[in-house]
Amino acid sequence: LIIALHFVFTKVGVASTHNVSEFLRLSGLSAFVAASKTTQKKISGQMNTKLAEFAQEEIEQLGSQMPAKRITMCEDETYHPEICMVAIEPISNFILAEEYTQDCCGSTWNQVIGQALSSLAVTVVQVGSDEGTGLLNHVKNGLQVHHSPDLFHVVYDISKGTSAALASKVKQAEEADQKAKDLVQKNKDKQEAAVKETPHADDKYLALFQTSIIAAQDVQSQTQDNLAKAKQNQADVQQARQDIGQIYHPYDLETAYPKTPEQLKEQLTGCFKQIDPAIEFLSERAKRHVNKARKLIDKMVGTLAFFFLSIQQLVLDTHASEEMKQELLNLWIPALYLKRIAPLQKDTQQKESLIKKAEALLEKLYRRDGPLSQLTKEQFRELYKTAKDCAYLFQRSSSCVEGRNAQLALRHHTEHRLNNRSIPAITAVHNFHITRNDQTTAAQRFFQREHRNLFNELLNLMDLPLRPRVRENHAVAWAS
Repeated sequence: LIIALHFVFTKVGVASTHNVSEFLRLSGLSAFVAASKTTQKKISGQMNTKLAEFAQEEIEQLGSQMPAKRITMCEDETYHPEICMVAIEPISNFILAEEYTQDCCGSTWNQVIGQALSSLAVTVVQVGSDEGTGLLNHVKNGLQVHHSPDLFHVVYDISKGTSAALASKVKQAEEADQKAKDLVQKNKDKQEAAVKETPHADDKYLALFQTSIIAAQDVQSQTQDNLAKAKQNQADVQQARQDIGQIYHPYDLETAYPKTPEQLKEQLTGCFKQIDPAIEFLSERAKRHVNKARKLIDKMVGTLAFFFLSIQQLVLDTHASEEMKQELLNLWIPALYLKRIAPLQKDTQQKESLIKKAEALLEKLYRRDGPLSQLTKEQFRELYKTAKDCAYLFQRSSSCVEGRNAQLALRHHTEHRLNNRSIPAITAVHNFHITRNDQTTAAQRFFQREHRNLFNELLNLMDLPLRPRVRENHAVAWAS
């Protein structure tokens, strides 16, 4: 029970050892086991050590037995304010590296990742990350692999530069329009009051009021135009941001046809052309953010080219027939890619549409007279694995490390500090205990085999809990 309390409260969750101590006291269990904060801190420290040792042993054992594989890594650093480097394999969500370092330069990244991969039969072919100088140096000069820009940072830079500024423009336009409306109404009220006070006034006198009303209405017309334009600018930028996310795919989401680098570049450039008129009168700071995002167009196009060159090579390396290779490229890989991204869509109709398109492609693939009918079960499994690996090769986001950074920040905030004694323990829990809906851990998905049960091993490795000191309240608890 004590081991379960610590494991769930302080390793899986973000509670502290003080919470465990309080729980034992309130539940009355302090009559049977030592419940002091010092004791619980010692138990937690021992558990950290055992978890780290378990993870290291399992990684070495599973790594020696795993099949060779090509992987993509997502990398980022977070600050607590100490620098914590995080590297994750995004398909399995297995944390490859997570540790505190003195700096975040390229050489430090090389050292951390080199040590993390030393016992694994993996070849890194691509890294997805932001545009940090140290990360780029590590990817290009250390790993010497393709760097995939993070779509989130493209959209974020556009939003950071324009959202507040455009919202301010809309607010200013609304205030100006309201003042113009009030001025028109004020002049009309003056005219009505003048007619009531001087019913026999001549037309020349009343015309003065009408002139003021017309002038105010002209101003109101202009403010309405300004307001409409400000709202349209805001809508155009928002739509362009959404379009970038919908466009940045290797396959057209409507037709499932592959995109050429030229098509992608033209589409992305069109999105920024839609943004340009909206930010024409914004500050230089806002324009710098948009231009920073614009500079990544070529890298995004390069990632598309890298994807298609890579999958063509992977398909060529198979022992399938020429007809089967074409089926892989034209049907199987696009279908699996659409099925992969369908659950990520917010719009329900689009999600259903992508699933239907994927099923239509698979239906063509699985026809009775097709090349699949000539494959053995072993050949089918091998080609399916190739198609799935290809479909997951296009990496447009490093959201897995962004999410992990948020979890670490929450835990750091709760515990006041993390260090290289506690980090390996919560990494072990993430990799070897937490499961998805299919009840698989990140380690099972990454190594493609079973591993020892983490909690059961803790039960065998941890010391028995200490007895409490003899006190009067314990005697009462025993008697009750």
